This record gives sequence, structure tokens and C-alpha cells, in this order.
Amino acid sequence: MSRSRAIASWFRSPSNVIAGTLVLGGFILAEIDWGFIALTGVGIFGPGILRELGWLRDKDEFEMRAARRAGYHAYLVGGLVVFLLIAVYRSLEGPEETPTPIDYPSLLVTTIFAVLWFTWLLSSLLSYWGALKSARRILYAFGTVWLIFNIMAGEGNWVTSVMQSLLAVPFFAAAWLGPRWPRLFGTILLLASGYFFYLFGYHEMLADPLAWGRSVVLVLFFGPLVASGIALFKSAQIRDGDEET
Repeated sequence: MSRSRAIASWFRSPSNVIAGTLVLGGFILAEIDWGFIALTGVGIFGPGILRELGWLRDKDEFEMRAARRAGYHAYLVGGLVVFLLIAVYRSLEGPEETPTPIDYPSLLVTTIFAVLWFTWLLSSLLSYWGALKSARRILYAFGTVWLIFNIMAGEGNWVTSVMQSLLAVPFFAAAWLGPRWPRLFGTILLLASGYFFYLFGYHEMLADPLAWGRSVVLVLFFGPLVASGIALFKSAQIRDGDEET
């Protein structure tokens, strides 16, 4: 299915439109009161619950199978992350006056949700489009968001905006050239993830519990890079297997 047909099909489904409106409305209204973020939760999880109860029948068997597979992957990764967080931060507990991330439950909950959501999204993309297309579209989307963010960060100074926007070029280049040399660009993306991880000081999060608020950015910033690198490696393995047969 082409991209335009997929988008048109999405908008033709009333459940998708209603869910999307709830998700977007929840995020917007959360600027007024965080209680409205519950609308986003209803929009994200409500349709799936209704489908499992048999009250909503807007997906075919392939789509339902892909959705359940993505949900299982999110459960596995999310469960592992929860236990790792418990192990790490319970072991870091010191004197009562020492702050730990356990003292900031909203940050921990948001981080866990970010992990669950990103894992579900990645698994869904791989199921629908395969490794190569998923990697390209993740990189294009990530590069576009990064480009828009840097343009806005320039605050009207076009020279600053242009210079900062150059940071998005590697992502577009990887999306364009990655299919030709998947192993090379897969390696570059994984190495870049590690480089940026240390460059931006994320390795210091364990030593500074108050910096735990950056964990969501960690998931949503580095997640696409790591996922795209792994997807490119996977596409190379599939290509090698096809050539051998």
C-alpha cells in the first residue's frame, strides 16, 4: 500500500479520527491542566481494548496480529526496564535526605511509558513495512522533527537556524544511502548514538538523580537512532539470506 493510500485509509476510519483527536487534544489541554492527559491515554489504549473485547471491528487479521505482536514486544521490553529501574535505583538509596528518582514518580512513570510506546511503535513499523522501509521512514521522520526544532530554536536568526539545521543532514543522508550500504550506515548510527550519549552527558544520570527528567528525551532521541541502526543490520541479513537462496 502506498503512503498516500495508507494515510487516506487511516482518515476514513472513524475510530482512528476519534482516537487521534483525543491524543492530540490531551497533549494540548495538558498545557492548561495535566489532568487532561488522561484523554491521550484513552485515545491511545481505548481502541485496542475495544477491539480485544470484540466491540470494535475495524482491523483485518493481519493488522490485529501485528498489533498483538507489537503489544507483546512492548510488554517484554517494558517489563525488563521496570525491573532494571528497581534494581538500579533501589540500590542507590542512601540517607533519607538524599533525593533519588523514586522521589519523583511522575518522571519514572513517564519514562516507562516512553519505553512502552516506542517499543510498540517500532514493532508495528517493522511488521507493516519491514526492516529497510522502517529504518528509512524513522530516519526521515527523526530528521524532519530535528530540522523543525532547530529552525524554531533559531528564534528568527536565520544564520543560527541554518547552522543548527545542518545537524539534520546526517539523518537524511543515512535514510537515502542506508539502503545501499546497510551495514556501514547501521554501524555509523549505532556509533553516533554512543557518541551523542556521552557528548550530551547522559551517562551522568545515574550519579545525579535530579537529572532523571532527561530520561524521556533519552528514549525518544536515541531510540530512533539505535532502532534504525539495528533495522539496517537486519535488512542486510535478510538481503544476504535472499542472495544465498
